[in-house]
Amino acid sequence: MKYMDKNEMKMAFSYIKESDDFAEKMAKRMDEERGKIPELSKNRRVRGSRRVLTYCVASAAGVAVTVFSILLFMHMNQGDSILQTSAATQTTDQSTEQTAKDNTAISGNQSATGYSDEALVNYSDLQFAASKTIEYPGVEYSMSADILPFLTDEVLSHTEMVIKATITDIHFNDYSNAFYDTSITNNNIPSPVTIVYQITIDKIYFAKSDLALHEGDSFTIEDPLGTESPCLKDSVYQLQQNRQYIFPVSYTPGWEGSMESPYHLSYSFYPQIECTKDGGYVFFVLYPKIVFGFGGKSYSWYGWGELVNAETVPVIMDHYEQEGYKGNLKGNMFIRTDSNFEFEVQALCDKWCV
Repeated sequence: MKYMDKNEMKMAFSYIKESDDFAEKMAKRMDEERGKIPELSKNRRVRGSRRVLTYCVASAAGVAVTVFSILLFMHMNQGDSILQTSAATQTTDQSTEQTAKDNTAISGNQSATGYSDEALVNYSDLQFAASKTIEYPGVEYSMSADILPFLTDEVLSHTEMVIKATITDIHFNDYSNAFYDTSITNNNIPSPVTIVYQITIDKIYFAKSDLALHEGDSFTIEDPLGTESPCLKDSVYQLQQNRQYIFPVSYTPGWEGSMESPYHLSYSFYPQIECTKDGGYVFFVLYPKIVFGFGGKSYSWYGWGELVNAETVPVIMDHYEQEGYKGNLKGNMFIRTDSNFEFEVQALCDKWCV
């Protein structure tokens, strides 16, 4: 139980003191007024004055008690400085546990076991490798498409590789001059402007056998940019230079020879798994209000829901205030720092990648 501190008590009792001072001044003023009126009138009024004075003193005391009660009530219900009762804490814990149970994974898969909401961490307090500020180009081309939510089994079963990589360089390509060439448009390039990531592969969880990739290899992936591209609006979506990520990569045959690289992020509409300097992994999970059905399966989460466990901690996306852009990641970002995280990423790849 948390009691009011010295300053809060002083503020509360100051209202009582001010009320007593008010009553005393009132009594003194009435005595002065009584001295100015005739004796008979004074005798008639003194009884009424005493009643008024008694009422005023009582009212002042009542106000003081009321104010003190309100302050105490506010103190008992004030967020982090609350007087939190064990019953309220128990109710919150039960609610969190029930939410975790309700947020089960897709049918037939291991269920997400819930996460700890007792400890929260600010995104701005996480330790990432120092990155270089990249100036993104102005993009006028708009891409429109129906975007399927990130479903782990669906994405991983259609990927060419799943890797942990460090971004070594970022640049942009503009294919505007060739955009209306028949060979380009027939290859379904969705935007004439692209972002190119040069990467160093740090770990391979899965790769198609014909890729012949090894840890330490350099690789190039390229993503189209449009006005709706999340990385144009929010730094959390951006793969930043010198930082390390875990992400799946896909291949589009039609882009071969038309773009610098036919390989691209499998899903760029949610943030990739971002690695901190001290061994943490920040990842996206969204629990929709209703169960989502796709391909004959039911999903109660989007993103990396299968990676949520009891060691998972929510991340407060406080950086939005600093950037002046309020993205849609609030309440959907989490971090794990336990050593089992990468083993579970590997297990997902073993399960879904083909």
